[in-house]
Amino acid sequence: FLLLKLTSPAIIQEFVLGKFEKPHVSDLKRFKVLGGMNEDNLMELLDSGLKDEDRNHEVFNVKHKINDVMFPCQFIKIVPIQTRSPNFGFSIWYVRLRGINDVEEVTGCIEKFAQFKETEAIRLCLKYFRQRNFMETFSSLQKNTNVVLEDPLLTKLYADLVSQGNFENCENIIMDALQDDLFKSYVERQALKPSWTVLTPPSEGYNYPNQRPGMRGGHQMCLDFIRGKIYVFGGWDGAHDIGDLWVYSIYDSKWNLLSTDTHLDGGPSSRSCHKMILDRNNQRLYVLGRYVDVKVKSSNLSTTLKGDFYYFDVTLNKWGKISADTEADGGPPLIYDHQMCFDHEKECIYVFGGQFLKAVRNCRSASTSNPNEEVSLVRGFSGLYVYDLRKSLWTKICDDCDSFNSWTKSKIPSRAGHVMVFDDLTRKLYIFGGQKGQYVFRDFYVYDTESQEFSVVYDKFGKAVVPASGFTQRATVDPALREIYVFSGCKNDNNQKSDAVCNSVWVFHLRTCNWSCAYRNANISETYWNQMQYLEPRPRYAHQLVYDPVKKMHYMFGGNPGKSLSSQARLDDFWRLELTRTTDKTVARRCLWLLRKQRYMELVTQDSVKALQYLQANLEDIIDHDNQEESKEFQQLASLLFNCVSRNYSAEHTNYFNDRLK
Repeated sequence: FLLLKLTSPAIIQEFVLGKFEKPHVSDLKRFKVLGGMNEDNLMELLDSGLKDEDRNHEVFNVKHKINDVMFPCQFIKIVPIQTRSPNFGFSIWYVRLRGINDVEEVTGCIEKFAQFKETEAIRLCLKYFRQRNFMETFSSLQKNTNVVLEDPLLTKLYADLVSQGNFENCENIIMDALQDDLFKSYVERQALKPSWTVLTPPSEGYNYPNQRPGMRGGHQMCLDFIRGKIYVFGGWDGAHDIGDLWVYSIYDSKWNLLSTDTHLDGGPSSRSCHKMILDRNNQRLYVLGRYVDVKVKSSNLSTTLKGDFYYFDVTLNKWGKISADTEADGGPPLIYDHQMCFDHEKECIYVFGGQFLKAVRNCRSASTSNPNEEVSLVRGFSGLYVYDLRKSLWTKICDDCDSFNSWTKSKIPSRAGHVMVFDDLTRKLYIFGGQKGQYVFRDFYVYDTESQEFSVVYDKFGKAVVPASGFTQRATVDPALREIYVFSGCKNDNNQKSDAVCNSVWVFHLRTCNWSCAYRNANISETYWNQMQYLEPRPRYAHQLVYDPVKKMHYMFGGNPGKSLSSQARLDDFWRLELTRTTDKTVARRCLWLLRKQRYMELVTQDSVKALQYLQANLEDIIDHDNQEESKEFQQLASLLFNCVSRNYSAEHTNYFNDRLK
C-alpha cells in the first residue's frame, strides 16, 4: 500500500489517478482508497479500478460524508488489489487529491464529526444497556447526555412489546403508522417485481395492412399519458426506411393509422434513427434527425446533408416545417442516434449527441463534375443544443470533448445511441452510456439547466451491480419516485469483439445513487423465445420504450432481435410492463402477522385451547392464502400446537408409569 500524510487535515472529495501513455500490465485494475485522521483507524472511501481503453487521467468521487456530516482526513491509504496482469507488480503514475482545505471550514467539520462520533457511541451504549435491562444505567446516561436513542414511536413500541407484552397496543401503533404514511420510505426501497402483458402479439410474418404497425427498428414512440395516446413514427424494416404515423389508444386497446406517408402529407420523409418528442400542453410532436448512408451522390449533397425540423399538430392533424436546415439556423447539423428531451416549464427542447456526416472531397473529385459520383463522408459527433420554442431560437451549449473520459463542468464527451431523460421536478438532464466509434461509454452525467453545469452522477461502474454498457438502450424517468429506468439494448464491451442482446431492466435510485436490477432473462436460445413470445418479450435493441408516470406503466414496441434470436429481421410486438412494489398496507399486514405469530407462540406454551382459538380467529384473517410461503408458514404454526399437546400427553403418561413402577 501507499500511505500519504497531508500537511494539514482536509475534506477529500475527488481522487485523481494518472496513467502511462499506453496500456501497461502494471496498471491498477482494482484498488481501494482509505482515509481518516489516524493511520491506525481508516475508513474505506473508494473501491474502483482504472479503465484500460483510455489513457487520460481518471477522476473518482470519494466518500466524504456520513449522515450528511463531512469528515476530514489527514492520512490517505492507497491499496492496490489487482493489476492488468497477475504476474506483475503495480504502478501508480500520478495522484492528485481535490477537496476543501480551508482551515476554518475544516476545523468546523472536525468539531462536528467528533460530536457525531460521540453521539453515535452514546447511542450504542444506550442500546446495549436497554437490551441487557440495565434500565437505571440507561436512564442516567440518557438524562445526563440528552441523546435520543431512537424515534419516540419506536421507544413506545419497544416498551409495549418487549417490556409489557401488550400486543393490542402494538397493533394500534402499527395501524397509526399506516394512517400517518410512515411506511412510505421503506416501501420505496423495496425491490420491484416485473409483470409483462402482450398488447399486440408478434405477427410472425403475416401482413395486417392498415390494422397495426409493421415490423421495424430505429423508430420513434411518444406517450401522452393525459389523453391515453401512444404515437409511433418511422423506422427501418430491414430493407427500407418507413414514413407512416400511428396512434394507439390505451383506453380502446386499438391502433389507428394517421398517415401512410407523412411526406405526402407535408411532413418529414421516411426515416430511421431520428427522434420524436411530445409537447403535452400544446399537443404537438416534434421530429428531428435521420440516418444517412456514408456514401451519397454528389448531386444530392445539397439536400441529403441538411437537417430538417418538423412538428405535427395532433389537434389539427397537420404537419408544419420549422426548419429546412437546422445547422444554418444555429442548431445541430443533420444528426442521427441522438437524444431529445422536452422542458414543459420553459418550452425548450434539449438535443444532445448523435452522429453527423461531412463531405470529404479530394482534388480529383473536385475537378470532376459527374453528378452520379459517390462522395465519401466522415463522421462527427454533435454537442448539446437547446431550442427555445417561444423565441424560435437555437443555442449551442457545448461542443464535443476531444477525449473519451475527460469532462469539465461545461462539457462532456459526445456520443450516439445513449440515453437521456429530463427530470421535470429538478429540471435536470441525465445522460447515460452510448458509443463513440468503437468506444463504449460507461459513465453517467447530470446537466443542471439552471446552473448550466455538468457533474458525475455515478462512477462505480467497476462493480458488478450495474447495467452492462451498450448501444441503443432505452430509459424513462419517474420524477415523483426519484427513479430512472433503463431497458437493455445491444450489450457491448470495449474488450469484446462481438455484441450481445439480452433482456434486463435496471433502476437507478436518485435518492440513494445506486442501481438495482428489476428484471433479467439471459436466455439466448431462439427456441426458448419462440415458446415464450406471448409471455415475455424476446431480447432486442433499437426498440422504443415510453412511460406513464401516473399509472406507473411502461410500453415497448418493435426493435431488432439480433441475428441469433429470431428469423425475423425486425419485430412488431407491443408490450406493457408493470413494475410493482409491496404496498404500505402489505407491510402493515406483515407487521401484524409477526406480532400475532409471537403472541400465538407464547400462548402455545401456556394454554393450548386459547392458542387454538387465537390461531383460528386472529391469525387466519391476516394470512395471504395465495402466497405459498405464508400459507406454508401458517400450517407449520398449526403443527406447533399439536406437537406441544403431544409432548404434554407423553410427559403425563411417563409420570404415571414411573409412579406405578415405584
